[in-house]
Amino acid sequence: MRFESVRAHAFGPFRNQSLDLSPAMNVIYGPNEAGKSSWHAALYAGLCGMRRGRGQPLKDDKEFADRHRPWDDDNGPWDVGVVVSLADGRRVQLRHNLVSRTGKAQDDDLAGRNYSNEIPYDGAPDGSCWVGLNRKTFLSTACVRQSDLLGLLGDPASLQHDLQRAAANAGSADTTAAAALQRLNGYRREFVGSDRPPSKKPLRSTAAAVADAQSALNHARSQHADYLRQLQEIDVLEVNVNGAQRRVDAARSVLAQREASAARHRMERAGKLESLFPDGPPRPSREQDERAEKVTAALTTWNDRPSLSDLPGDTAEELRVRIADSDSYIAAQRAAVAEQEADDARLRFERAQDLDALFPEGRPYISEHDRLRAHTAMSALSAWETLPLLQEPEGPHVEDLERELAVLDSRETTPPAGWQPRMLVWALLSVSLMGMGAIATFLFPEYRVFGLVAAALGFVSALVLGSLMLIRLRNRSVSPAEEAAFTARRNAILDRLEARFIQQKRYDADRIRYDEILSSLNKAAEACGIDATSPEAQAQALRDWQDAREAVERERVSRAAQWDKLQGLLAGRSLDETAAEAERLREHADSLIATADPGLLEHARERGVTNAELVELERTASIERSALEELRGKRVAAEEQRRKDVALVAAATKALRDAAVAVSVPIDGEPTELAEALVAWQNRRKEDIADIQQRSKQWDELQQLLGERPFLELAVEVERLQADAEAQTSRLLADPAGGDALAAARQGDFTADEIASLDNEARVAHEELTTKRGELTAYARTLPSVADAEDALDAAVRERNRFTQLDATLTKTIGFLEQAKDRAHRTIAPELRSTLLEWLPHVTSGRYTDCHVDPESLLVEVSGIDEQRHPARLLSHGTAEQVYLLLRLAMARHLTKPGEVCPLILDDVVSASDAERKRAVLETLLAISESTQVILFTHEDDVRDWANERLAEPHNRLVELDAPSVLA
Repeated sequence: MRFESVRAHAFGPFRNQSLDLSPAMNVIYGPNEAGKSSWHAALYAGLCGMRRGRGQPLKDDKEFADRHRPWDDDNGPWDVGVVVSLADGRRVQLRHNLVSRTGKAQDDDLAGRNYSNEIPYDGAPDGSCWVGLNRKTFLSTACVRQSDLLGLLGDPASLQHDLQRAAANAGSADTTAAAALQRLNGYRREFVGSDRPPSKKPLRSTAAAVADAQSALNHARSQHADYLRQLQEIDVLEVNVNGAQRRVDAARSVLAQREASAARHRMERAGKLESLFPDGPPRPSREQDERAEKVTAALTTWNDRPSLSDLPGDTAEELRVRIADSDSYIAAQRAAVAEQEADDARLRFERAQDLDALFPEGRPYISEHDRLRAHTAMSALSAWETLPLLQEPEGPHVEDLERELAVLDSRETTPPAGWQPRMLVWALLSVSLMGMGAIATFLFPEYRVFGLVAAALGFVSALVLGSLMLIRLRNRSVSPAEEAAFTARRNAILDRLEARFIQQKRYDADRIRYDEILSSLNKAAEACGIDATSPEAQAQALRDWQDAREAVERERVSRAAQWDKLQGLLAGRSLDETAAEAERLREHADSLIATADPGLLEHARERGVTNAELVELERTASIERSALEELRGKRVAAEEQRRKDVALVAAATKALRDAAVAVSVPIDGEPTELAEALVAWQNRRKEDIADIQQRSKQWDELQQLLGERPFLELAVEVERLQADAEAQTSRLLADPAGGDALAAARQGDFTADEIASLDNEARVAHEELTTKRGELTAYARTLPSVADAEDALDAAVRERNRFTQLDATLTKTIGFLEQAKDRAHRTIAPELRSTLLEWLPHVTSGRYTDCHVDPESLLVEVSGIDEQRHPARLLSHGTAEQVYLLLRLAMARHLTKPGEVCPLILDDVVSASDAERKRAVLETLLAISESTQVILFTHEDDVRDWANERLAEPHNRLVELDAPSVLA
């Protein structure tokens, strides 16, 4: 396959642009941003298209779209196509709509036969399928993106299937050991699985089923044993229930006999008490009780009366007056301070108004133009003070000395031994002086004078050297004395010539400085509007101009001080805002004055309290007011309590007198005497009450014994209880074990609660027996079958053995296929190695002559004369890229179908190589292009120069791109 052309209908920065290609070596040169990477991507997309799968686009596809969608319209068409010629003679046009990810491949002739169904991959046509690749492996081998030579090391597994397929079947089928391993491993994972958790496949599930069946059998046997144990427990419970019931009956019989005896004793006591009340129950006097209660209440009130005492200190009203006086004093002070602030604000406004009238045009300032003119004048005058004195150099001119030296050197002399090396050093120094002078003259204008002098010295030195060499070559037979005289005279001329050059150099530098100073003086005069023509007049005029400007500056400084004072009075506000503030302060002061006490206000004006003093007075007054308010609150509460206490004492005294009247006690005398008389009455009353209480207790006992029944009914009840006790004893003695229970019960002292507890125990035991019988009946219905559990265990063991045997068979088969895969790797490695060895020595300039390739990881090791292996990825970046470029070429050749040739698309693959290896790589690519089309994108000038030298159309081609203005 070969590319004939690529057309970017709408791709990256291009619209409807084409690139024609030759069948062999193509070098696409262009500066940065000329679109090389876009054309590189267009070739790949035009041949392979883009994946059209379900779900979200892959990360690489998103990055490709972000980089290469049309720059001027993100939502518009994105379309690219190529024309390729195949090995079978077909010439096919592929065109891909990258927005919808659809494509079409058809004959590039009038028939237009559609070949899209020949090359489907991942839902879209892929032209790399014609050479046995796909868009992923084509990008990993034959299409090298910029700085991506080592990229295939990041995911070598993606190429393993294709490499093994090519090794096993020469790229003609898709049945490899790796593919079979993948299917077997997949079948094993899906239908057999692992015997370790968390696997849920048959191998582990059948083992779990055996364990479950064994557990079920053990459970069934355990439940049958538990059933028999529970039957024994029920028999024991029945014996316990019968014994508990006999104990309850015996206790009830003993308790009934005791209750019958106690009832007879109560009947006899009731007969004695009833004879004491022939007239019925005793009846106390209600009127006496009411008078006693009244006396008790009066004494209680008198004893609980509060004590009365006088309250010390100021009264609540006096404290209120003191608080009001303090508030009036502070209000007068506030009014005086507010009045003073209003007066100060009005004064500030009037002063600001006077200053503001001085600046009708606003703040005074000096324009930037005036500052620049002042700076220019000052700089020009400073330079004028350093004006150099020009004085022409004395003595013969350089031309005269050079002619004299030429006449002296016109005769021939015999060159002394060793003169050639000295002449060579002289020549090098002369050329260096001229070169440095030229560089300084044209690249550094500030050093132009020194550059011209250096160039002149170098030129003169070269002339002198040439003349000397000519003379010494002509004069080959002179005496030593003549030679010495000649040398002395010549050295003297050279010294004078050098001195003359130095004087001339200084004069030229002073001349340039002189002209620059006069020029700056003239410019300063023009900027300041001075018409003087002579430098001295211009300098004097500039001095006068500076004096006048300094006077203006002093005036400006004075006005600036007044301006600053105005701004200080305004404090960031406008004049109108200042007036409004003064008016607001006056209104506030008037409102405070209107409510202040006139006498206190006048006193405050005379005192002249400041704002800070007012704050301190308010703070002190606030503390005193809080203290007075708290004291007044306590005093008000104390006065209210005293009023309540006086009322309580009066009420207690009245209650004593009322109680004395009620019990006929004289009311003459003090309240304390009344209280003592009432206490004496209470003591006499207590003796009468004691007798009444004794008879009441006897009556209450009688009522408790009778229980609100007549005496005859009590006697009948006693007879009934005696009969019931005898009947219970008879029933209990009828049981052979009842006599023992009755004898045991008579030894104890049972109460009704204890009998209820025994009855509850018997009832609980009976309920437990009933519950156990019901549970055992239900348990018997749910008992599993031991025989069925044994049959299930046998079936689970047979199923587990079947899958265990299948797993062993698959393990052995996978082992055989692993060996076959290893043999495939051993086949791949020599083929890749042989292709690498074909070009490796030439590309690395003979440094590395052997290599080894790991087909599993695609890592390459190279070795040289020392036969020591070095991982290629750890070598210098340039060498590593050269080696892996060859590995990509080898894989592309290895993966391509027999009879087809895969083109190579390379982007800046030689940028990391030095000049020698770069040329070697280019020559290698040129040799490879004889059988494989090579398309190389580059921005390097030396690659372009090599292409101009080595490539000839139409077989090869150099295409130079221009950076369009739309590229950024």
